[in-house]
Order: sequence, then structure tokens, then C-alpha cells
Amino acid sequence: MHPYHRYVAANLPWFRPAGVESLGRLAENLASELCAATRFARNVAALHCQAAKGVAVPVLCTALEEQEVLARLGRLRPGWSWRCMGIKAPTSEDVAPSSGSVALAVLHDWMRFQEVLVLTPACAREHHYALSLIAGDNVLDLEELLAYSPQC
Repeated sequence: MHPYHRYVAANLPWFRPAGVESLGRLAENLASELCAATRFARNVAALHCQAAKGVAVPVLCTALEEQEVLARLGRLRPGWSWRCMGIKAPTSEDVAPSSGSVALAVLHDWMRFQEVLVLTPACAREHHYALSLIAGDNVLDLEELLAYSPQC
């Protein structure tokens, strides 16, 4: 029996999947959840490291949501700096957030070289296709981040 299967069988007694295939699926889902939790923790730690250095954390957002996003992030961590940036598609004439925009053509490389960045819901929806292909492990979902703070 695979070690993940043994772990699930020994440590999750409330689940009793029938068959090796179901046990494997449960073990795979557990591994995915552990990876996601680890990625989130790493990114939150990176936020704290950036703040300790006085570096503004990049926030990919739309101009329309910038004011509300900054207010919510300000309540989450007063005194931290945030740098709101948009994504500039070749045919888009949208107004950019206060810190400008990153061209879609270079977005992958720009994102790759960020220690951590926050992605807002409207920006995620608007650029879903591109972000689904290029986003790395350094992206924090705004709503997921704010879910851990009751005042936001």
C-alpha cells in the first residue's frame, strides 16, 4: 500500500472509502489541499517579509476596484504599502490603476520575478484566460487573504 494511502487510512477515520481507487483519490485530494495550504502560508510569509523591508506589495487590480481594495488591505495591515497595477491587453483602452499597468506580452516574466503579489476578483475575471496559463505559485487571491481578517 502506498504511504499516502496508509496515512489516509490511519489518520482520517471518519472517511472509509471503498476500494483502492477511492482511497487513492482521497489521498490525492489531501495532498492537493496540503500543497495549497503550504503555498498560501509561503505567500503570507512573503507579504510580511516585503512589509518588513518597506517594499510595496504589488496588487493586480482594475482601476474601478482600486479604492475599495486599498481600503480593505489598509484595514488588514495598517501601515503596509500596496502598489496597484493593472494588466494592459493590446486592444484595451481601460484606465490603469494608480501605479500603471503591465503589458500582457510581458506579464508572465513580470509575475515570475515578483516575490509575491495579490490578485483581485475583477482583475482575475477580466484576464482569466491569460492568468490561468501564466500564474505561478506566488499569487495570493485577495478574498482568500482577507478571509482571515474579521474586520475586512
